[in-house]
Amino acid sequence: MSTSAFPATVFEFYRLAEKLKLVMRHSWLSDGQRRESVAEHTWMMSLLALILMPKVKLDLDQTKVLKMIAVHDLAEAVTEDMPVWDGVVHKEQKAEAERKAMELLLKPLPDDLSTDLLQLWEEYEQRTSTEALFVKALDTLDVIAQHNTTDLHTWDDNDYLWQLSPLQDSFFDLDEILRQLKDQLDQWSISKVNEAGRLDKLDQVELQKRQARNSQ
Repeated sequence: MSTSAFPATVFEFYRLAEKLKLVMRHSWLSDGQRRESVAEHTWMMSLLALILMPKVKLDLDQTKVLKMIAVHDLAEAVTEDMPVWDGVVHKEQKAEAERKAMELLLKPLPDDLSTDLLQLWEEYEQRTSTEALFVKALDTLDVIAQHNTTDLHTWDDNDYLWQLSPLQDSFFDLDEILRQLKDQLDQWSISKVNEAGRLDKLDQVELQKRQARNSQ
């Protein structure tokens, strides 16, 4: 690709990636007026990374972390968002669709850039580095915290079950600070649901585990 052609490819990529601002996630914003966009979720993860990277005891390439956050959900500009519980059920179909979407989105860029960004995305998807595991923890942290900032009328049954799900709890064992944050998140979730008299809607096995942990 010639140097003169590069500016045009940037705007072609921009038009494709901009759609991420329009894709709504399952989570609602704190005012309950609308769902959050994927781009808003990505911004919050970046902010969390800036706050937490200096505090965790992990050997992280901080630039790599921020780049990985920027592309981790980029495929959803094409595929749109899928709630995490649906993604678990349709894991293979989701992975294939998102891979094709990433190739489409990155096609306008020079080969060196598209290869770099695709490798970062694959590294995140496959959790093959400490940076990828850290970003996944931030991704999950934001999901749970965003749910807790909203009124319970925006929650469905899956939201109640996911807040304490063992499928996401292990992501936080990567670092002591992350573990502490998750434990506090769990207490926030439990208190919020308890105040509404809806503890029966949480995963009861996981609820008992959290209550036993806190009583020690």
